Amino acid sequence: MHIEKLQLGRNATNCYIVDCDNQGLIIDPGSEDSAKRIMEKITEREYDYKYIVNTHGHFDHIGANAVLKDELDLEIAAHKEAASALTDPEKNSSHLINKKVISPPADRLLSEGENIEAGDCKFEIYHTPGHSPGSIVLFEPGEEVLFSGDVIFRGGIGRTDLPAGDSSELKESLERIKKLFPLNTRVFPGHGPETTLKDFYDYVYHQIY
Repeated sequence: MHIEKLQLGRNATNCYIVDCDNQGLIIDPGSEDSAKRIMEKITEREYDYKYIVNTHGHFDHIGANAVLKDELDLEIAAHKEAASALTDPEKNSSHLINKKVISPPADRLLSEGENIEAGDCKFEIYHTPGHSPGSIVLFEPGEEVLFSGDVIFRGGIGRTDLPAGDSSELKESLERIKKLFPLNTRVFPGHGPETTLKDFYDYVYHQIY
């Protein structure tokens, strides 16, 4: 697995271009004006890309969906509870910055227990609400890699004061993650640098709860 991180848009959202064997996927493609930069990176590779995966529906994670879908003929995958936020500026919070970010509807609605496959990688989908209703994390067991969206950061957790955020749900999600995955799992968050679950639970979690 090869992972390339691009920090995109006003919120420095982490977009991940993930290559596995001869296939790849794009996770959280940032703002609309970031699409050109992503496409430049994609064209450098000889990989077959099928999916854009949105870890949740906030505007800073879905902004380039429309351009990438159109230009690269990709399918958009998001949790079924995040689907309405893709097309609704109030639910994706873009109205808070006086914009109307609207993505095409999701082509594939995800549920916990499903997998997204790319080459020799199989990404397990887990529903982890709290930051937003349809937040998911993607876990690749062979590599012990977790794409955490805005659930876990290095040094913090996702905010819950945006529409439909829920701090108690986020705490439950964090407790589940600790039980589900090995503590040496590498974590690639929606913002900021990489971390591990061990570092998060040893040094961050107990300071919050």
